[in-house]
Amino acid sequence: MHSFRKTHGSLLAENGVPPKYLQYRLGHKNIQVTLQYYVEKTEGMVSHGVATLNNLFNPNTSSFTGISFFDLQ
Repeated sequence: MHSFRKTHGSLLAENGVPPKYLQYRLGHKNIQVTLQYYVEKTEGMVSHGVATLNNLFNPNTSSFTGISFFDLQ
């Protein structure tokens, strides 16, 4: 059961669901429990984070190109 809840929380987080909703959805009183135990960093989160940084520092880039923000420096 724990693995299903962890996958559920991670997939929702990867797709941009706010942490407070995750807390509510998983029934936790403390958001730290939700984020520490029920949300894993996924490849999609990393790609989204890198793409966001690329777009912030290079507005001409509209999507993730496989180049890390740190490669641009």
